[in-house]
Amino acid sequence: MFSRLTLPLGAAAMALSLLATAPIAVAQDTATFAPAKLIVSSADGEELEYTVGDASFYVSTIEGYDDVPSSIDFSLSLSAITPINADLLEWTSQTEGKDKNETRTITIIGTDGSEAGEEVTYEITDAKVTSVSFSQSTYGAPSVALSLTAGSLTINGVLMN
Repeated sequence: MFSRLTLPLGAAAMALSLLATAPIAVAQDTATFAPAKLIVSSADGEELEYTVGDASFYVSTIEGYDDVPSSIDFSLSLSAITPINADLLEWTSQTEGKDKNETRTITIIGTDGSEAGEEVTYEITDAKVTSVSFSQSTYGAPSVALSLTAGSLTINGVLMN
């Protein structure tokens, strides 16, 4: 013989609702990768080296219409750039001046995320800063984020635009 436990209906409903809202642990891949190397080259050949945590590229064909020819839109976003130094600040400054209007060639060298860690190289020509954002946090080093327009993007030797 076994005993029967009875709960008032309100208590049973409360227990079921707590069970339904309890968080469920799900294993997920939390692999992280070292920041990519960012090399910014000026027209005179000077190379500045930084690290970049995130790089996003946007390439899109815009169809022509009427008397407007088709074109390709290319922009990129770089974030978590370190270290912040005078050269980076001068180029990214949004004040009028020589450096703001100067285009640069950018090379980003990262990994493909595989176990072998194959290298991926992004080469960007005629990069020009359109906006800049700065971050200061207790969770990490100060960093810069940039939005840029550019002339061309080549990934591992393949021209994308």
